[in-house]
Amino acid sequence: LAQVLSRMPDAGTDADPGLHDEATSSVRSRSWSSLREDVEGVWLLGGAVLRRRWFWEAVGIVTAVASTGYGLKSATEHIADEYADALARRLGGSEFLRKSSLYFLCFVAGLGLLVSVGSLARGRNSHQTPGNMSPWKTPLSPHIQSLGGRRAVSIGNAGVMPLLCRVFPAVNLYGWLVILFVTRIWSIPCFSWCMAALCIQMWWWLFKTSFFSIVGIVTVRKWLRRDWVRPYRKLLEQGKKPICHIVILPNYKEALEVLADTMAGLAASEISRECIVVVLAMEAREGRDAQEKAAVLKKNFQGKFLEILETYHPSHVRGEVVGKSSNTQWAFRCVQSDWVNKQVEMNKWQKSQMVITISDADSIFHPDYFSALSIDAMELPAERLRWRLWQAPIWLLRNYFTVPAPTRLTGYTTSVAELGGLRSWFGCHITFSSYSVHYLLAEEVGGWDVDVIAEDHHMFCKCFFGSVYASAATEEFDQLDASQCFAQIELQRIFLPVKGYMVEAGDWWTSVVARFTQARRHTQGISEFAYVLLHYANLIRRAGSIIQIPLSTHEKIFQILYTMLGAHTFPYLHLTAMVLSATWGEWNDPSDCFTHSECADWMTQLSCLIMVLNVYLFSIPVALNIVATLLIVLEGCGLSPNRQTENDDGHLWEKLTGGAPSLTFMRKVWFLFLQIALETALMAAPALIGLGMVPELMACVSLARRGNAFKYVVAEKPSTHKQD
Repeated sequence: LAQVLSRMPDAGTDADPGLHDEATSSVRSRSWSSLREDVEGVWLLGGAVLRRRWFWEAVGIVTAVASTGYGLKSATEHIADEYADALARRLGGSEFLRKSSLYFLCFVAGLGLLVSVGSLARGRNSHQTPGNMSPWKTPLSPHIQSLGGRRAVSIGNAGVMPLLCRVFPAVNLYGWLVILFVTRIWSIPCFSWCMAALCIQMWWWLFKTSFFSIVGIVTVRKWLRRDWVRPYRKLLEQGKKPICHIVILPNYKEALEVLADTMAGLAASEISRECIVVVLAMEAREGRDAQEKAAVLKKNFQGKFLEILETYHPSHVRGEVVGKSSNTQWAFRCVQSDWVNKQVEMNKWQKSQMVITISDADSIFHPDYFSALSIDAMELPAERLRWRLWQAPIWLLRNYFTVPAPTRLTGYTTSVAELGGLRSWFGCHITFSSYSVHYLLAEEVGGWDVDVIAEDHHMFCKCFFGSVYASAATEEFDQLDASQCFAQIELQRIFLPVKGYMVEAGDWWTSVVARFTQARRHTQGISEFAYVLLHYANLIRRAGSIIQIPLSTHEKIFQILYTMLGAHTFPYLHLTAMVLSATWGEWNDPSDCFTHSECADWMTQLSCLIMVLNVYLFSIPVALNIVATLLIVLEGCGLSPNRQTENDDGHLWEKLTGGAPSLTFMRKVWFLFLQIALETALMAAPALIGLGMVPELMACVSLARRGNAFKYVVAEKPSTHKQD
């Protein structure tokens, strides 16, 4: 403004009036232009400062420190003056517990504020990753470009909505933990309502999972007794086209013995020589070891498969997160360009006849898995086949008798959850570990994203929204027909279990630490919750109206979100509420729920009664869970009465009996029952805290701060530490 005034002519000069007016208008014009430039410069300078990472980190730190200090001061003053007696009564008169709870709450609040403010502020610059920019530039259909194109829907993208989706899981988990602590201290009715809701939810989940796991065991036994090769050959005789199975085996620094067992399990299939193509997806950063292992495997299994291919995923590719997903995508693009297109040109195979199976390095498929999958695919019409995924139960039992108890507990809990989720009539099950997807579906969505950790969950969600976009596509790229937003994908269950290893290192403690490292990677799957939220917002934006989207689509999206919350949030909130209700206060007798002054209405009395009787209410689903676990262990370790696994002529899948126990009686049914019951009763809570809740809290903070940036650590197998 001073510069503008200095350029203005002096009102007292004796200049010609006409010339003065002309000069004045010219100067004013230049002055306003200069003023506008100055304002724009200040605006750009301020924007540059606001976009700086250090500025917002400083703001976050100052705000968190100030709020924490003020909170401590205010809380201390108020409690000292008004709430000291009430709080001391609620905590049993313990001054230590009173102060500790206050400090803990203030610390959590300050930490959450620091993470949230810092992440929100840093998001504009620090998360501007290329977003699924693959070195393979395959043209995609317009309505799918938002899934796998150069600018994919990714929580790593810049923008307000991706940023909010990244921060939401941390705010959700930490926020509910703070609410539980606060309500337990200051409001028994509110805490009892929260506790009752969590008890009902967890009771239903545990009962449903355990019950359907028992039903699933019956189904598995029926599938194991069935002859799958004969109906497959009959379909071929009827003129049905066979299915080509492309099995991608991503691996990094895996022992040769582990990979050889996996390929031996694939070779045990009756159709391996005519229909199975194995892709050894190696990592180039492994060096000559990868090339030597690939050469040995190709030599040892020559003639046992239709073809064996090898790919080498380069390191340090821009925009990629090193891990299973990026390696799988590289292998998929290599096979697509070097093998699939040639087969189509030579008219040997068509893309509609191809199914891609993603296998973990230690997964042993049942010999009839590919025959059963082929039967299902050959009987489906083409319009349904292209939206098909397949999933078998994952049983982590290959080294059941040799791993530490905490690792074993998490292993058979995962096995029960997977079988129960597949067999259940309710909810939505998501692909896990080793699964199959039709080739046209994988090609439609652009393959696997290269900036994610949990590729199994991510691929399911990506295919789900890809089918919605495809069904509602219009001529306008960014517009969808809201009334046609239907999810077309189907997850078909194959009840022929896939066996895998639990994490096992050199000794007991090293194995537990390795299991914690794996749990830290698994809990990073909370990022898929943010991914679904981001896609949901993108779907509503492109459809133009949330009301016009079919109710069934909303229902399926919420089922996916609920399933993820059931794995990443609800168990830890319920455990926290149980600890708070059991250790603080005098609410131990059911009669207190009807005589206490704070329980005046029937709703509060009922919720309080559920809180007090929590342990007794869970006796039934816990008992069912123990029975389901025992049945799975017996079936998976070859101890079932209707199984004959001692036959030397049996295939590898049947010979995997859980390893060698230290004592022979440990394979007896009575010992297994006692072992599972004691481990469930004594170690469930410690394992849930150390191998579940702590990694989950770390994952939420990591997601809010760094997005999908994560160091992928391969889990150790029983022979890995020997090789090293």
